[in-house]
Amino acid sequence: MGKNKKEKKKKGKQEEKEEEVKEEEKKEVKEE
Repeated sequence: MGKNKKEKKKKGKQEEKEEEVKEEEKKEVKEE
């Protein structure tokens, strides 16, 4: 279980980054 928790944390960080990129893309689209 401990290993799974670590993986989840890593995945969560990656997902957060992806979400940030999506938000930035949305802003760029609005500016266009």
